[in-house]
This record gives sequence, structure tokens and C-alpha cells, in this order.
Amino acid sequence: MIVAVAYLAISGLLGGALLLTVGKARGGPSGSAAGESTPSATTPASTAPGPTTDTPTSSPETPAPSPTETSGVPSDYQQVAGPQGMTTVVPIGWPVAPVRTDVLIANDPADTGRFVEFGGSAVPAGDMLSAHVQYEYDFIPSHPRYSRLRLESTTYHGFPAVDWEFTWVKVGVPRHVRILYWQTGDLEYFVYVSCTAPRWDETETIYESMVANSTP
Repeated sequence: MIVAVAYLAISGLLGGALLLTVGKARGGPSGSAAGESTPSATTPASTAPGPTTDTPTSSPETPAPSPTETSGVPSDYQQVAGPQGMTTVVPIGWPVAPVRTDVLIANDPADTGRFVEFGGSAVPAGDMLSAHVQYEYDFIPSHPRYSRLRLESTTYHGFPAVDWEFTWVKVGVPRHVRILYWQTGDLEYFVYVSCTAPRWDETETIYESMVANSTP
């Protein structure tokens, strides 16, 4: 139902890691609860080198999901406010806390390996996909057995967007991450979901619910 599209931490879940800062001009998920150190967004890097193989291309844009038509927040979720006027939903009972001024995190209290992040910040003009290809390029060396599942342009609520999904292995434990970024004017928003790989099938519904119920 949802095919849409990442970024220390105050949580000591699986051992935090410092945020890999590629630049100061653009914010993004920290990925910190699992030590994912997702690169902070930077100025677009359309001329920067990308991964040596399987470089994503701007194939015909795949429409990202529109919000599901519901009468309100799903019954097992709570609506939360994020930076830059953003709203989304997280499972009821997941405590929300700031990571940075532009990022909030919600941890699964029953599973230290599962968390979500969301936020928004000002961004410079430029091609979104090219910028995120560069993030991936900087991200790969510090993330063992990184494997991209998708990194592609899409749209979300009519805005340009990027859908990034990947797996990697932290201290012998496979992890699965999916992130949707979308840009409105000079602001870029995101929802970011991360868990241990065996729990992805059930965790994907959290990603879908967040995407379906996020604004703007």
C-alpha cells in the first residue's frame, strides 16, 4: 500500500555512534539509536562520485503513496508534531525525544533494536536524488555489508521525494532501514524506520503508517 521514501542520540539502545556529518547546510536523520550514523544532508552533489556499482538512476518517477483515507489517526498510533511544522504518527507508548533541533526519535520500549526518527530542516536548492546518492557514497564505508534495496526518485503529496531502503550488519546483527525524504520549497522532511532484519515485515507497517499520516 505504501511505497514511499534519511537521519547523537540520547538513546543508548544498541550503542550510539557519532553522526557522520557530510556538511552543515542540510539536516537529516541521525540513525543514532542503532549507531547507523546516517549522513547528514549536505549541499547537492550532482558532480560528486557515487558508488562504483549499481548507481541509482532517475527512472520514471514512481508515485509515492498518498495518505490513506482515514477519519483520523490509526487506533494504535498517536499523532506527534515534529520540526518545521511537520506532523506524523508513532505507535502508542513509544516515547518521543529530541535528537537535534531538526530530528525527533521514538524508541520501541519493548525492543531496543527498533526505533523511528522524523524531522525537517532547511535545504539548499539542487537535485534531491544526486544529493542522496552522495550520502550513500559517504555512508557505505562505515556500514559493513551495506546493501541497497532502493534509492530512487518519487513524489509525495505532489512534492519531489526520495525513497531509500537498505540493509547492513551492526556487530553481527543484520538491520533493515527505510527512509522517505520529501522537499517543499526550501525545506526537506523525512520519516526514518529502523529495526533488526527479522522484524522488518512487521515493522514495515509502522513505516507505512507514518508515511500515510505525515504532513506537509
